[in-house]
Amino acid sequence: MESLSPVRSVKRAIFPIGIKKDKELLMLLLPYGNINELFMTGLQEIICFYLQLACILFAALLSKKMPVKGKILWASFIAIITIMFTGRTDTKAELFLSIMLSVFLVMELYLMKIISFHIQDYIFLFAALLIPRRLFNSSFTILGYGLQFLVILSVLLGYGKVKEFYLRGKLFCYYTSFIYLSLTSLIFQIASDYLYCIFRYKLNSNPFMLTLTEAGLLLLLCCITYLLQHKLQSPLRLLNTIGNRYSDVEKYIIYLCALTVIAFLIIPIPFVLTRTSSDVLLTALSIFYIILLIIQIAFIILIYKITDYKQTLSFIDMAHDNETIYYASLNQNLEAMANLRHDIKNIFLTMGNFVERSNDSEMKNFFRDKIYPFATEEIEKNYLFSQLYQIPSETLRAFLHLKIFQAHNMNKNIKLTIRINKEFFYLGMDIMDLTRVLGILLDNAIEECNNKPGSYVDIRIKNNTSLLSYTIKNTISKKHNGNSLSDSKSTKPGHSGLGLTIAGQILKGYPLVNLNTYVDKTLFIQSLNIKNEEFS
Repeated sequence: MESLSPVRSVKRAIFPIGIKKDKELLMLLLPYGNINELFMTGLQEIICFYLQLACILFAALLSKKMPVKGKILWASFIAIITIMFTGRTDTKAELFLSIMLSVFLVMELYLMKIISFHIQDYIFLFAALLIPRRLFNSSFTILGYGLQFLVILSVLLGYGKVKEFYLRGKLFCYYTSFIYLSLTSLIFQIASDYLYCIFRYKLNSNPFMLTLTEAGLLLLLCCITYLLQHKLQSPLRLLNTIGNRYSDVEKYIIYLCALTVIAFLIIPIPFVLTRTSSDVLLTALSIFYIILLIIQIAFIILIYKITDYKQTLSFIDMAHDNETIYYASLNQNLEAMANLRHDIKNIFLTMGNFVERSNDSEMKNFFRDKIYPFATEEIEKNYLFSQLYQIPSETLRAFLHLKIFQAHNMNKNIKLTIRINKEFFYLGMDIMDLTRVLGILLDNAIEECNNKPGSYVDIRIKNNTSLLSYTIKNTISKKHNGNSLSDSKSTKPGHSGLGLTIAGQILKGYPLVNLNTYVDKTLFIQSLNIKNEEFS
């Protein structure tokens, strides 16, 4: 570490390390006097900046009641005046770099699309961010790049206050824009100054090459911003809702912005007071600034993730409440339908008595053969399918609906009884394995009832806190030979019995699941019992 005067500190702050400088230009940039005078000069420069910013903001405030074209013309006039004022203090090359930096920041704001601005807003922002490089001669020596972050934050919040009047609900958007602009402007500034010194002092290149290189750097960084915005459209849109939905989070944003800028401002001061600096230190400070800004971006991502997670939980709670209300209403409707089913049957029976009293034999036959059987069948079928909606699992519900529908089309007599408490419902098996096993049992039961008068399949599903049971009964026409799952083979004519073998292999992977088989003279009963792991 070497001891440096304030004059040497300015040299190190303005130009990259290891490049020869123009002595005459340096002499114009150097502040004179001791440390106290350096601080006083820096304070005066900051006051001048805020006076200039106040004039631009006042001009923007005056334009609020103008028509759109008038606003654009007025903003353009203010921008031209600002460029002329900046050109009075800076050299042409410095003015060019200031314009490029201001254009870059405005383009970044436009590409991010976090804050909604109009054309005149971007022009005013360009004027506000167009800072003469020599205006911050002493203050940049004391505060380093922290001064640039202060400028960006002041312009964003100041213009946002003029445009919105109330920033409540939008501070998080301004904070995110400030962090991203600070990071990209720091990268642009470091690279821009380095390129300027290379072309101006090392290569002795003409201004055209410098202009072309600066434009290429600006275009590259803007393309990166565009790609990021295109990829992160949904998270960026959510930023606009965080402040409105979570006011407790937003109220800390202004303090976080202030602490961030203060930290950047005070870091270089000890090195100025001790008049010490080095190439390694200045490089390390630049890297440290970038790391701090990246950490701020990570913090923004963390807030987004927490907010998104909280929204998801709220949605799940709302869906759970709606589902609870839905199933309670469904159960009431099912009970009402059960009562209505008997009432409608009675109505048709009563109607049949009136028909029988008539002298129209054709109407009597039509009612007995067509109307009454059809109405009774449809009532029973609709009641049968409606019971399936007690099952919370949509996949299982769809599977059972398909099987029962197929059985009805085959003119099979299907009975269904479901008694499910939704709060205690659980699958207990992978849904694919469960439907495969139930499919085998249902297919066997339906096939056993094929073309046999008086046969039926009775399906019963019930549960409690510790057990879920699927019971499938089917009639048998002759004494069953006692085959069960352990036999792994069906005795139905022309049936290979592979279904039961597959079911047995599947159930071996579920120790809490068992299949019980019972046979009597008229019924074949298979009960698939699934224990609740929490109570086992």
